[in-house]
Amino acid sequence: MIGEDKLIHFSGVAMGQACTIVLRGDSHHVLDEAERSLHDALRVLSQTVNDSRVLLGGGWPEMVMAKEVDELARRTPGKKSLAIEAFSRALLAIPTIIQELLRPTTYSNAENLKLHLLHAL
Repeated sequence: MIGEDKLIHFSGVAMGQACTIVLRGDSHHVLDEAERSLHDALRVLSQTVNDSRVLLGGGWPEMVMAKEVDELARRTPGKKSLAIEAFSRALLAIPTIIQELLRPTTYSNAENLKLHLLHAL
């Protein structure tokens, strides 16, 4: 069990052998979402195996940039360091803001999302 979710883990499949993944859910919508998520994860894994040059996502670029900008702020004397530090904090906020704007349950269609993003800018 993971939290309140039950799962079955199959192991012992020889390398290069096919296996079956069984998905269960309360509704067709949940199953469709689970299938899409699994498909996406397998595609990412496949691409990573085929081409190991990977740019990590999930806010990773912003975090790396914020770290470097923060280091620059520490090396910069005077009031300039405050402005540089504020920019570093702004970089750290970007992934959270994007996640909030793109929350899938908020928008019924792509047009509403486009309108919201235009008004957010």
